[in-house]
Amino acid sequence: MAYPLTRPGCMVLAALLFLAQPAVASGLATPWQHGHGSSARLLVGSSPEADDSVRLLAGVEVRLAEGWKTYWRQPGDSGGIPPRFDWTGSVNLSGARVLYPAPERLSDPTGESIGYKKNVIFPVELTPADPARPVLLKLAFEYGICRDICVPAEARFEVTIAPGAVTGLQAELARMIARVPRAPASIGPGAPALVAARAVLTGSAPRLTFEVAVPGGAADADLFVEAADGLYLPMAAKVGEAAPDRALFSIDLSRGVEIDRLRGAALRLTIVAAGGMVETTWKVE
Repeated sequence: MAYPLTRPGCMVLAALLFLAQPAVASGLATPWQHGHGSSARLLVGSSPEADDSVRLLAGVEVRLAEGWKTYWRQPGDSGGIPPRFDWTGSVNLSGARVLYPAPERLSDPTGESIGYKKNVIFPVELTPADPARPVLLKLAFEYGICRDICVPAEARFEVTIAPGAVTGLQAELARMIARVPRAPASIGPGAPALVAARAVLTGSAPRLTFEVAVPGGAADADLFVEAADGLYLPMAAKVGEAAPDRALFSIDLSRGVEIDRLRGAALRLTIVAAGGMVETTWKVE
């Protein structure tokens, strides 16, 4: 049966409701699959919805050996392999939407990348074609890990989920869902926010600049900017603070950016700070 390809995105309100529910360890978990520098497993849980239905959730967990890292959906300037999720062969599955917990900026002698260390779980919102029937979930998961060398890794999972078979959410999966960036309005007044953005697309120093408000202090704030349709953007660099709660970031567009393609593009901005993790968009004018 055909179903939509995985698409990352902000959490919808329905997916947030279960965060107020107590997490319980009654979900399913596959055995760990061990490889060089990492291990992976699949978690399956559920959460109640406001309309008394049940939302089915999965989590693809990667545990990394000391010193190793894996990548976000956009690996960053030094390159890397973003995670790939292939649900081919699944039965009674009409949708699988992967969510990405807020990453961190990682620096090493090869440059800067965006990703995770130690442990990460990629939450997945599952939509059965028929909620009254079992779901056969098949996943071919590919990801990259790096330390002194970079290694491609893969794991394959298969699990059957009968209706009502999972009645709770693992605590570790709930914690990672809470780290998925959301729209500012869903977080409240203490959330970081984009205050201003400016594009200089001509001249000898083309660039994008961003000012981000970070209640509580901007010292540890970070910004990750993505363009769609394969358009390359260098990582945003933090260039200063306009005030203790205002961080300034800049992207140097002279570094191989196709500026003509950038005009009018909608960029996805992920702001990571102690007060919250926010995802928003901004159109290049």
